[in-house]
Amino acid sequence: MHGARVLRRSMGQNVYRQITPPDPTLAGYAEALLGELAWDGAATLAFFVTADGSPRYMETNGRLWGTVEGSIRAGWDFPYWTVRYFRDGVVPTPAPIRLGSRSIWRAGDYMALRCVLAGESWLTDRTDVGKLRAIADYVACFRPGVHSDVFRFDDPFPELVEHWEIVRRGLRRRLRRRGRAQPAGELVRAARRSASGRVDEEAGASVPLPPGRRRPGTSDPAEGVKRSQSRA
Repeated sequence: MHGARVLRRSMGQNVYRQITPPDPTLAGYAEALLGELAWDGAATLAFFVTADGSPRYMETNGRLWGTVEGSIRAGWDFPYWTVRYFRDGVVPTPAPIRLGSRSIWRAGDYMALRCVLAGESWLTDRTDVGKLRAIADYVACFRPGVHSDVFRFDDPFPELVEHWEIVRRGLRRRLRRRGRAQPAGELVRAARRSASGRVDEEAGASVPLPPGRRRPGTSDPAEGVKRSQSRA
């Protein structure tokens, strides 16, 4: 069992974390809960600690967790152990985990940075961080010793695709916003053209025409009377 301290969140998701030794109190709660369930296998239990230091239970997930790559990079390969245990009956005997090991979901961290730069830091846990500090923190996570959840030099495409999807969705949102604004501009221009046409029409109406002539689009009142009389 090991602990993980969340260093950064984005839209409720854990994007940057550090391996820590398990808190004895929380470890006791976890063992008691899993013991009551007679649980056999990997599981993750989430707790949070209130401002006065009181632990609060959140949830239990009977599966491998989304940040399991951080555990693997720190020396504890839970997926491999799980396969060996249930297939071959081999109980893992792990070496001590590398405490302090850090891992990051770079696409999620990039989204956190975008939120801060766009003035939407309330979507992250970085409401008290300015734009320059957010950029510096983002760049600092590329230093050696911070392991990526997804990127591998021998297989970089999953990471690139993840970032491309974020950029593509951002571009689509901008285009939709621009598309919604476009009709309003067209309406304004149409109104101006219509108003300009009325002015021209009114200006033309003030010019006298020769006797017996009428303007295009108008009818002789006398003909209107005749037609209405013939329909009666």
